[in-house]
Amino acid sequence: FFASYKQNPAVGMRRTTAVGSLLWIFVIARAAKPKVAVESGVYKGASLYTLRSAAPDAQLYGFDIDLTNIVFEGAGIQFHEGDWSEAFPKAEGPDDLVYFDDHINNCLRVRQAYDLGFRHLIFDDSPDIGSLHQWRYPGTPTIQMVVNETLEPGEWVEWLWKNKRLRYVYDLAHTHGAADLVEYVGELPSLTHLTGCRTGIQTYVRLKRKEDG
Repeated sequence: FFASYKQNPAVGMRRTTAVGSLLWIFVIARAAKPKVAVESGVYKGASLYTLRSAAPDAQLYGFDIDLTNIVFEGAGIQFHEGDWSEAFPKAEGPDDLVYFDDHINNCLRVRQAYDLGFRHLIFDDSPDIGSLHQWRYPGTPTIQMVVNETLEPGEWVEWLWKNKRLRYVYDLAHTHGAADLVEYVGELPSLTHLTGCRTGIQTYVRLKRKEDG
C-alpha cells in the first residue's frame, strides 16, 4: 500500500481521501480480488488510484458529476461524467466492489448495488447521528442510522456545520428497503496509529446474495 500511496498523484490535494481511509480501501479490494470495482464520487482520483493499485486486473468504473478535477488517467478505467445510475455497471462475480463517496442517500445506493448483483460496499463519511456534525451532510439516511434504528419515522436531527444549521427528517420511504438487504454492517476502525493521519468515518457493508434477499 505505502509504495502505491507514494506514487498516488492525488494524495495531499485539498479534500481528497485521507490516508487511513485509502488504506482500508486498499486492504478490502486486495482481499476481495474483484472482477469489477466501481467508485461513485471520484473527485481528483486518490481512492480510484488506490483501487487500481489494489486490484490491477479488475475492470474499473469511475463516476463523478464533474470529471475536470481528475488528475490521472489509468488503463482499464472507464470514466463516466454523471451519476452512476446513468450507466449502472453490473457485478460479474460475488467479490465485486463499490466504493461510494458521493454523499447520496446510502439506502438508495444499497438498493441500486443489490439490484446489480454487488455484495461488497464501502461508504465514505457514513456516520450514525452522533457524528453527523463532523461531516457536513452525509448521505442521509446513512446505512448505520437505518440498521441501528436510530430514528423513528417523522423524527428529525439537526446539527451545525460551520455555523450553518442542517436538518434531516427521517422518512421510511428514504430507506428503499435497505435494512432487509444487508447481511453485515461495520464501521471501519481508525488507522491513525498506523498512518499518523486522520481517518474518515468509513462503513463496510456486505449485502445478502440476491437469491437470498
